[in-house]
Amino acid sequence: MAQQLEVCKRYFDGTLIDGYNGNVHRVVFRQLLEQAIEYDHSDRTKSDIIISLMMALLLCFGVIENAEKQSAKPKHLLPQYKLKMPA
Repeated sequence: MAQQLEVCKRYFDGTLIDGYNGNVHRVVFRQLLEQAIEYDHSDRTKSDIIISLMMALLLCFGVIENAEKQSAKPKHLLPQYKLKMPA
């Protein structure tokens, strides 16, 4: 369900930070836009049309992998030494 919401947000809002490359202008049905505005992820029963759009978009776009959240190696601020202690 979280992936459906993420795909739908990217469809409507786009993926650019500085600009807009979304698809709101392509939506023809007013009821779909109204449900998208009033959508509550915890109460999905009254938003059947937007849920069906989310399911269709998920099939079209597949799983989105967040390339932005790559794990980076931590920088070593202090030098590290390997000490051998006599037994």
